[in-house]
Amino acid sequence: MRSHRIRKTIARLVALALIEAPKILMQVFGHKSIEMTLTYILSDENLRADIEVVSRELRIMRAKEAVEAMMEAEAKGRGSLQFGGYGGPAALALQRAVNQTTKRARESGVDWGASDALELASILTLGGKAWQLVRQGVVCTKFPGTESGPCNKSKGHPEPASCSSLCHHRLEEGFLREDVDASISAAIEGYKSSALSKDFLVQAHWAGQIRTNISRFSDLHNKWMEDPTVREILQGNLQMNWISD
Repeated sequence: MRSHRIRKTIARLVALALIEAPKILMQVFGHKSIEMTLTYILSDENLRADIEVVSRELRIMRAKEAVEAMMEAEAKGRGSLQFGGYGGPAALALQRAVNQTTKRARESGVDWGASDALELASILTLGGKAWQLVRQGVVCTKFPGTESGPCNKSKGHPEPASCSSLCHHRLEEGFLREDVDASISAAIEGYKSSALSKDFLVQAHWAGQIRTNISRFSDLHNKWMEDPTVREILQGNLQMNWISD
């Protein structure tokens, strides 16, 4: 048994860890810092190339899952979650791409299949170069080198620490919906409580949380816009109350 024989396995482990949770890899190797782990990995050029291949494959597969989810929701029609359960401003653009592709397929008399979803996913990710995971469940669909975004104001790679919920490149996976829903509910309660105690700085904080989360998923936006407190905040009445007091 030699390390070369399990190089592909190591490459997949590294790619998954770097994309999902770098600290896991640090713990696997028993290193004291992530810098030590990265130095260890990048010293092997062959391994580095394998890692890049696997990373691209993972991005394409993530896009394929999104495409298939939207296709399934489209087929079910009413009663299914909009955008296949995905959120973020990029969900609308992705849905349009899926609709256009399926429309062309129908006009050509071709049945949509798994290979078509994979092909579209490859196109959407520039062959796996785009669709960087900036945090758990949040994907930046920006094309590096050709598109700019509010996170870095340039055409380079996205800056995860500056990711905005309003960025039109942002796509959110469906499993985040429950957390977002709970966050909005908690923020509303916090807003009401701070209003009663006239703690306006805290009240402004909760209002900001509501503004940040309200548009992350279209169905949650529709749900919470029925709440009078949310409507008050989005109409700017918080600032008016603050000034009047």
